[in-house]
Amino acid sequence: MHAVNCLPPTAIISTPLVPWLLWSLWKARNKYVFENFAGSPADTVSQAIVAAREWEMAQVKVEKKRPLLKPQMPTKEVDTVAQSDAAWSELSNNAGLSWIVTTPDQSIVGNRGVRFISSPQIAEGLALRDAVARCNSQKVKEVRLESDSAQLINSINRKEPPLELYGIVQDILTMSVSFDYVVFVWISRLRNINADAAAKNTLSLLEQDVVVDELIPPPN
Repeated sequence: MHAVNCLPPTAIISTPLVPWLLWSLWKARNKYVFENFAGSPADTVSQAIVAAREWEMAQVKVEKKRPLLKPQMPTKEVDTVAQSDAAWSELSNNAGLSWIVTTPDQSIVGNRGVRFISSPQIAEGLALRDAVARCNSQKVKEVRLESDSAQLINSINRKEPPLELYGIVQDILTMSVSFDYVVFVWISRLRNINADAAAKNTLSLLEQDVVVDELIPPPN
């Protein structure tokens, strides 16, 4: 007998099907509630498979066309700069989030440990979302938000997030409406070493079940 190479029955190679099934179920539920239309389970599953296949094919095309991301040059100088980063453990699915909001008067280092995080991309997104929330709470009106996650910054600027970051990116964009001016900038890891160190320290403390709080260094 000769082995035959073939695609899986759904023709989906790497994209997880479960999120698309949930999305399809949600759409079917809305049709039932708002349009009094009850589709069959087979239709719901079929729509999920088609959507997942189309999304996977679109990602392949995007990756082929996507140029290497270079550091962005903001078009406007602002007084407030917020840098974020995350450290993630594949073994425990724990993550340490950090963000540093720097103004002419002070720097505020925020730290938060979170559990049950399924990927480093989600952790990066949560860290940046916390930075945006912190700037909102400080009534910041103009801010430059920096991260060394190229995928995250690309997702926000293009408004084309992958499925796992969709909700987080939408939160970030919604909260950003309150700013008079905001720009999301990718920076190299070397320029983000302070946030990186804080994130790793937060993860280490979380793994030891130590609670961490925000730190506000004294003004220079």
